[in-house]
Amino acid sequence: MPQPEVNIAIPTFNRPSLLREALDSALMQDYPRLRITIYDNASTAETPAVIDSYADKRITSVRPETNIGLFRNFNFSIAQNT
Repeated sequence: MPQPEVNIAIPTFNRPSLLREALDSALMQDYPRLRITIYDNASTAETPAVIDSYADKRITSVRPETNIGLFRNFNFSIAQNT
């Protein structure tokens, strides 16, 4: 029986240094079926550049055109993973 996939959801907004720290930590996990989804809440900082700097097929990102607010972004990330 194959192992289930584990998805790490990272909601973020304008915190590129913390995003990099979270991504580095997530990528250190040795679980074989790992997926990382970043929920970027329309950041205006370097967040998209940080995401693009990782060439790892396990990382995907979702970004609304406008800021949907802290709680909606967090709840959206949970809803996508249940």
